[in-house]
Amino acid sequence: MTASSWTEPRRWRLAKLPPMLLVGDGAEEPGDEPLIAKKFWDCCQKICSNFDASTRAVAARRRSAAMTEPASWTEHTSSSGRTFYYDRLSGTSTWTRPPNFAAPSAIDTPAALRDCLAHPVVARLVGQILTHCGVDALPTVSRMPADDAFCEGGRGGAFCCAASRIYLCEKAWVGCGEVAYELTHALNLCRGFTNCRRHGVRVDGVDCGYLSPPDVACSELRAASLTGRCARHKGAAHERCLAWHARWAVASCYPDDEHLELHVRHAQAQCRPTPQESG
Repeated sequence: MTASSWTEPRRWRLAKLPPMLLVGDGAEEPGDEPLIAKKFWDCCQKICSNFDASTRAVAARRRSAAMTEPASWTEHTSSSGRTFYYDRLSGTSTWTRPPNFAAPSAIDTPAALRDCLAHPVVARLVGQILTHCGVDALPTVSRMPADDAFCEGGRGGAFCCAASRIYLCEKAWVGCGEVAYELTHALNLCRGFTNCRRHGVRVDGVDCGYLSPPDVACSELRAASLTGRCARHKGAAHERCLAWHARWAVASCYPDDEHLELHVRHAQAQCRPTPQESG
């Protein structure tokens, strides 16, 4: 699809039908059964360092320090209130403070995001982003008032591709499912299934960017599929459900687009997730 096949887009408001993230703190107390697998804890450490721009410098210092000091050790508090230390590399824990242990700077991760790491779809999508694109591809997450334009029309959130930021609408029903849905758009972008265009609407003084109509259809169809939005439907009904999500999003962002059905058909033919992606 060429740029000449669709009119100059409105300033972007990417619709989302439909969002990251920690039940325990990831470590295991000495002598206890693991609370969270070692690999998952390693993932959590990387994710938490990327939620807010102010923590990126902390993450860089940690990566640098890993070459010269035992940065794999982290300090935790047991269920009984006792301090213990966990080594994410070996998966071991001890009540004794490791030699030369230096506690890392604290990272303030919003509780609403930490909780979503227990959501299986969120965990899978985060893992795919880390595997294919690296920790820098993980978007930050912010709240948006329910009466904002981003939250109109039944939206639960939006993904600003240029800012790499997820906005969650402050609605009672918005939760980890919306985090998962918006994370899919970040995965689609970092893997090259969609392309972000600059000079969209500005949110908090930052360019949000926008997707072209074909990319909106592609990203929405993939999001609906990867997050199981249409899982309760089978056969032809499943196909109609995926198409509905793609069609609704394009119509919401580009109500005057004359090639709506062409975009949907293109997404159906070119944007289906592989079985490996679907987990």
